[in-house]
Amino acid sequence: MSLLIFVFEDGIMKSIYYQYTNFLQMDKKLRQLNSRLQIHYHQTIINPQWTVISMLSRFVFFRNLFKKISRKPELNHYDLNKSVFQEIDVDQVVNSLNKYGCYLGIKLPKNISWKIMKFALSTDCYGNLDSKCGFSYSQKKQAEEKNKAPFSIATYFNVDVLCPVIKRLSDDPAIRMIAAKYMKTEPIFTDARLWWTFAVDETNYDAGKTAGFFHYDQDDYSCLRFFFYLTDVDLQSGPHICILGSHTKKKITQIISLTQRTDQEVLDYYNHEDILTIGGEAGSGFIEDPYCFHKATRPILKDRLVLQLRFATRDYGVLKSSVDPLLLKNIFTHNEVIKYFDVA
Repeated sequence: MSLLIFVFEDGIMKSIYYQYTNFLQMDKKLRQLNSRLQIHYHQTIINPQWTVISMLSRFVFFRNLFKKISRKPELNHYDLNKSVFQEIDVDQVVNSLNKYGCYLGIKLPKNISWKIMKFALSTDCYGNLDSKCGFSYSQKKQAEEKNKAPFSIATYFNVDVLCPVIKRLSDDPAIRMIAAKYMKTEPIFTDARLWWTFAVDETNYDAGKTAGFFHYDQDDYSCLRFFFYLTDVDLQSGPHICILGSHTKKKITQIISLTQRTDQEVLDYYNHEDILTIGGEAGSGFIEDPYCFHKATRPILKDRLVLQLRFATRDYGVLKSSVDPLLLKNIFTHNEVIKYFDVA
């Protein structure tokens, strides 16, 4: 195969370069749009109502309207004395969420953080969200060799059922009261997610699977997420980034677009001081309105383990980390079964 090099006048060369660049950008956006439409199609099949909500809830007007007409929560049945977060000021948290869309300062007790980590180290996680690629974290290297490619991420399925400590957190009175006061209605726990983001080089990092681009999530008209680091997180281990105030402040193109916005497009619109990079030691956490622009960053030196608890006004069944246990396969035993049948 030969390579032909053509030399053009400077102006012509630049014109061709810009046209080619524009073509690549347009192709990328079309592929992103196609992917989003496929996702919306499958989610519409699961629950058509969620598709309507996911479109209308992009607008602050509809979210505020829903809060006004929703049934107000009964706060007196939340006994804060039974919460594991004894030092948290619920009203301070809610005020911060209303203003910034994010709150830092919630922290797991060490014994609870330790129990969740123990669960994670003794339970199969699933590489790149594939239910047939289960492995123990201690077997990550061997699992990648079996997979013949590194994993960017690995998630645990059904954790709110399998891990009593996580279930207890989802029912914690302080967490429930924060969600109720912020959402202005009775919160429904919809999902718990526990996942690793692995330290890989840039060529093996899948930003699509790890949400490594700025985005916001339309869980419901009113919703809230609680995050807890189970490993120490610094700049080398994939800190979460949130843009403060972006839950209520967006350009119209950012509201209606079905394609990913580039980092530069997002960052050009907000002040530098609004960009919050969140690190912390194991057990530290934060609370976020998912309508804030946010993203995961690529771990460079250390793997990151995160727990997320998700609340909304209703469980639409489309954003779940639960899988039929019969469909979950360990990558080693699964491959051996396939090999056996191939030989037979």
